[in-house]
Amino acid sequence: MTVSTLLKASEKYIIDNSPRILSALGVTGTLTTAYLAAKASFKVSDLLREAEQDRIKMYEVPPPPLDKWDMTKVAWKYYIPAVASGAATISCIIAANSIGASRYAALAAAYKLSEKSSQEYRDKVLEKFGLKKVEEVRTEVAQDRIDQKSPSSQIIVLGEGDVTCYDSFSGRYFKSDHESLKKAMNDINYRVIQDGSALLADFYEKIDLSVTSPSEEVGWDHENQFNIEFSSILDDGKPILVINYQVCPMRNQGYPGYGR
Repeated sequence: MTVSTLLKASEKYIIDNSPRILSALGVTGTLTTAYLAAKASFKVSDLLREAEQDRIKMYEVPPPPLDKWDMTKVAWKYYIPAVASGAATISCIIAANSIGASRYAALAAAYKLSEKSSQEYRDKVLEKFGLKKVEEVRTEVAQDRIDQKSPSSQIIVLGEGDVTCYDSFSGRYFKSDHESLKKAMNDINYRVIQDGSALLADFYEKIDLSVTSPSEEVGWDHENQFNIEFSSILDDGKPILVINYQVCPMRNQGYPGYGR
């Protein structure tokens, strides 16, 4: 490996991991600032005590205590390292947040573009081959997923329904029924209309499916409304109702309950 190749590899690593590196520097800088400030305080305390004793020796009567300006003249230069470390730490934290926000914005834009392209593709397939053919393909895809992940190896969450359902987003099985799922979908869309958005976690709560960490981060809004697509397949002779999401839930910090 040449020096040039090594430098390029190092540059790429630093750029790719810059938020982590800056965050680590921020943590290190916080500890360093605290150490330098404490060290300066001990030093300044001794100097102020010496300055006070020198003043007492210079006057026959006890002089007034040092004022803030006198203390500042004695102490300021000893706090320069702590102030410099604090400024560098703040810069690292701001830079890490800025890079993270920029990358998230780019990722969200790419996700929306991908979702738009996917929707256009689905619409064109529907136009070319018809609804029946599209449903057949969707069922075959659902069957492939079920074949790869059998219910016998999954924890089935007990619910009030009598049909085994499969959530394509989280890959979990649970008990419900078609009408309950449709009602939950309508309730979530009502929330989207009223509040502007809703989380996937809200839908899980409606169908008595335990909330997951990802489900608290993604959801739907006015531009990306919630709609379920159902597929019915058989596994070992038992019917399974597969839940697909026509619009994949997206991450948005504006969702009510975000980060709850």
